Amino acid sequence: MEEKKVYLGQLLVEREIITRKELSMALKKQKKINLSLGEILIKEGFATEEDILFSLSQQLNIPFLKLRAKDIDSKLMKKVPIKLITHYDFIPLREEKGVLTIAVNDPLDICALDEIRLLLKRDIKAVIATRKDIANAIKKYYGVGAETVERMISEASQNVEVVTAFEKQEEIGDDTGDPSVIKFVNQIFLQALQEKVTDIHLEPYE
Repeated sequence: MEEKKVYLGQLLVEREIITRKELSMALKKQKKINLSLGEILIKEGFATEEDILFSLSQQLNIPFLKLRAKDIDSKLMKKVPIKLITHYDFIPLREEKGVLTIAVNDPLDICALDEIRLLLKRDIKAVIATRKDIANAIKKYYGVGAETVERMISEASQNVEVVTAFEKQEEIGDDTGDPSVIKFVNQIFLQALQEKVTDIHLEPYE
């Protein structure tokens, strides 16, 4: 994928979202800390995440999407490993004619998009979504926080090669004695207690 040069700061100034002084302050701070310009602008209160993503959407001609349940194919979610989703922080939305549309927060992370394409062996089309919308979608479809899921699965598969359901589906063996599975279940109960829920529903994959 050919990377496009996008001068986000100048774009935000032209749209009168930030001033040149605020841009200068953010650029100076960027030299001192390991954060993107957008992250600094949000942290300093100069711009909102929506302001930045909408500007990138216009500049790159990539749709900015407010994720809704109808936008997400739940069957497709089950085909993409949760470890992959949480590691790259994206949501698969739909697949048409061999092209997988995914929602990402950073459309300029070309390396991540290329790696997703290689791992899933699919052409990728990206749309932009907020971090909150992506995190909420992961939690909705997997039942626990994304960081929790990634940590539990990571412990269970340190040296296991990622094989997606696009290529192969394997039956789940008897993992009842696996300590990582026990920890995973314990984490589900812990989060349920913290959120004071009365029921826990587990939906098996097909």
